[in-house]
Amino acid sequence: MTRIFLGRLVAAVTALCASALLLSGTAAAAPSGVQPQTAYRDYLHTSSSSVMVGGSGSEQCGTPMANRVGRWLCPANPTPAKKFGPTATGYCDSWACRERYDDFNADVSASGSWGWGDQLLGTVEVYAEFQLAGAQTWSKPVSYTNTAYTTNVIFTGDLLNSAPGVDGSEVEGAFSLYNAGDISAGSYAAWTPNGYKSYDNTMWDHSQVHQWSFNAPDYPGYWYIYAKSTCTHTADKQIYRFDQVDQVPANPDGAGWNGS
Repeated sequence: MTRIFLGRLVAAVTALCASALLLSGTAAAAPSGVQPQTAYRDYLHTSSSSVMVGGSGSEQCGTPMANRVGRWLCPANPTPAKKFGPTATGYCDSWACRERYDDFNADVSASGSWGWGDQLLGTVEVYAEFQLAGAQTWSKPVSYTNTAYTTNVIFTGDLLNSAPGVDGSEVEGAFSLYNAGDISAGSYAAWTPNGYKSYDNTMWDHSQVHQWSFNAPDYPGYWYIYAKSTCTHTADKQIYRFDQVDQVPANPDGAGWNGS
């Protein structure tokens, strides 16, 4: 009887520990069929990559929708979020708009229409707000909305060692992934509960980058849109400040489709 009781007790404790580990977020499983070391990092593609900058499918954006073939994601007239009012300095390119509020606060918003062939399937809008504190960059909120029902919505966060005009490289250990799950049409989704934080006091220049990826029912692969923050710089590797709002890394934003 004692052995049976002890055996049941050990099993219960083991199950409880496993549940606690999963709830703590320290053992988050990658989505099925995904290679976590390479997936959802399309922002790493450069002009020397075999994958076109701006994303596979973006070559369709100059074609009338009635004549488009395959999958595509195209810019949708980005406008500044102006979350903190009209006093911010702003900078927009074809994909995204950035705002700089002061040395330590900035944001980025981006949007795109996406579809397959001559079918417009939806419009996606994404946003990230950045706050600097010493050598920490904190993104909160990191948000997503889509006019269509989408599945396996993935947010990623990463910190790049990147000066203005430079692709840069990943800061080791900074990458993180958040699975927002399936999102109904028009619903707001955010990286909960506390967004994404990175810390690095070894590089002189940083840019925080986010990618938002999603699947559509009955279609293969995933669509994605990414945006890098305005660059930050430090004189002492202790306090980092945002550069001027238009000082961004190479390939600062883009979107497309990935069939892997």
